[in-house]
Amino acid sequence: MKISTAAMYTKRHRKKFIYLCFITTLTGCNYSPDDSQDNESPSDSIDDPIDDPIMVTLPTVPLCNGPCSCDDIILKGNDTGIHYSADYPTENLSACNQQAPFIQDCQIGRDQLALAGTLEKVGFGNAGFDYSKISNNGALLPNDAQTWQCIQDNHTGLIWEVKAPQSSGLANASDQTYSYANPRFLDYSSENLGVCNIEDGCDTHKYITLINAQALCGFTDWRLPSKIELQDLVDYSTAQPAIDLTAFPHTKVGNYWTDTIDTDDTNSIWAVNFNFGTAAGGVSTNKQMIRLVRGSTFISQLPAENDLEINSQLRNEVAPKQRCNRIVDATAPIARFKRDNTGSVLDTFTGLIWQACVAGKNGENCTEGEASLYTWQEALEHAQESSEQAQKPWRLPNLKELQRTIENQCEEPALNPFAFPNVPMTQVWSATPHSKETDKSYHYQYQNSIIFYGTRTEKHAVHLVRDCHFQ
Repeated sequence: MKISTAAMYTKRHRKKFIYLCFITTLTGCNYSPDDSQDNESPSDSIDDPIDDPIMVTLPTVPLCNGPCSCDDIILKGNDTGIHYSADYPTENLSACNQQAPFIQDCQIGRDQLALAGTLEKVGFGNAGFDYSKISNNGALLPNDAQTWQCIQDNHTGLIWEVKAPQSSGLANASDQTYSYANPRFLDYSSENLGVCNIEDGCDTHKYITLINAQALCGFTDWRLPSKIELQDLVDYSTAQPAIDLTAFPHTKVGNYWTDTIDTDDTNSIWAVNFNFGTAAGGVSTNKQMIRLVRGSTFISQLPAENDLEINSQLRNEVAPKQRCNRIVDATAPIARFKRDNTGSVLDTFTGLIWQACVAGKNGENCTEGEASLYTWQEALEHAQESSEQAQKPWRLPNLKELQRTIENQCEEPALNPFAFPNVPMTQVWSATPHSKETDKSYHYQYQNSIIFYGTRTEKHAVHLVRDCHFQ
């Protein structure tokens, strides 16, 4: 029989068979029950009767009608700040080489528009960043204002806390540290273990309560940022600290708390390190810094997961090792994605189109072949070759683009497996070069979404992307 997107469960003589068709086009699924035990006695059949097969529709990425149309981008993110090309196996160039044989980070996105002089900004900021200063009473200030307490990100719409000098003795001084505490996640909380100027105690919950009571910059809805939001502040064109100091003075080199649970580890919370812009989990007892944010989260605009999508047994058919923690809000429900007539996956929140499989894997559910591993230059060359062969502008994604597809609920992989099935548990290259260690570029771990970097001669997997608006 021919069915579209279905799973068949049948119990026969204490055996269960699962037959899955995950493809969004009609797929032939042949059901052949195992009759090897059919000569059991009739009494056995009475004790364990044969159930009728139950057809269950699986969650699938909906199809576009031909090429996917580009709707308004919901998850507006900053570019990496990279405004120069990188060489292989080492060194960064002083400028962006627009004549390079393959596309590098500096040639895409808002940073490229800023380099070309065509990016319209409201305020100031390196490359594609666009910031405005805000006073403590909430008033917008001129770009050359000498004192300000908050920064408005004119691209994302978020408003950020600006730290006071270390010597100020204030609660928001730049050197204050806090343990992580959140009434919503008590099992992940550790109270009063930081070193700070707050009498009531030094943890993230107490700090948020204090800043909201003070109505910093006229607002009372300050919160910890998510992992995606905080990493979005990183300016990868600089380091130690990896942030625009003209907007965020007094930023310390070290870990800053996010409010994103590291779902696969006990008592672990994600932090972003502003030394080089890496991200990893750490126990809530750690003494780390804070930068608060306010504004709506993209999670509030996400469609809900469907009942089948949260079924771990079905998920494990396309992600056998995946583990999810439902105390965390989903960030990548299947309704966020669409699939075009070539099988590529559109993320409707970012406007990015991803190849269905990492390079080297193929087939309907990426079950055929093995993930190919490339040096950084080979990865860039593979993207260029794929672009020429397909007549599509495929490229290596930058580091922030890789991060924005994350499913915070899950690890191994930290992706929605119905949109990206059978992803290898490995590092994937980004197009983002390291600004300080010039023989290195950044990679992203699909296993658990760790952000780090390695030498450009290392070999990692490749997952190509293109912009929906430039199909």
